[in-house]
Amino acid sequence: MAQEQLLLVFNALKELEGAVSALYGCFSEKTYGEDKVFWEVLQKAELIHIKHLGSIIEAITNNPDAFITGRPLTLKAVLLVTGSVKEKISGARSGEILPVKFLLLATDIENSLLENKYHEIAKTTDSKFNALTAIIMTDTKAHLEMLKKKVLSQKPGPP
Repeated sequence: MAQEQLLLVFNALKELEGAVSALYGCFSEKTYGEDKVFWEVLQKAELIHIKHLGSIIEAITNNPDAFITGRPLTLKAVLLVTGSVKEKISGARSGEILPVKFLLLATDIENSLLENKYHEIAKTTDSKFNALTAIIMTDTKAHLEMLKKKVLSQKPGPP
């Protein structure tokens, strides 16, 4: 994957993080109380990831020779996931996806983001890139833990 391809993939990942943030914002709009706050916290965290990805893209742009292809991640795969997240936004807004499904849906998405392993897409000694990708992955793991705890804290509904 040439540096141009790396830039395409990281720009697509930035768009994916934006879609995830929008989805969590939609979940926040559809919930109340502590659930609303929960989704707002996750939404804001995704906005920070977008900012970090902007810095990653800047690092690759400013010093392309410092980056070599790591584990391949196709642009098509990222765009497919982004499209799916955007469909979920429409479903949540329309009421097709009910709040009871929000946690499981978000858990699946965060798992998918972890599987992307941003830090493995490119190999570099660029400290900014390495630090930012590590932060994003650490945050994503924390999001997944938050979601799991929230799922476990849910009271079972009627049979």
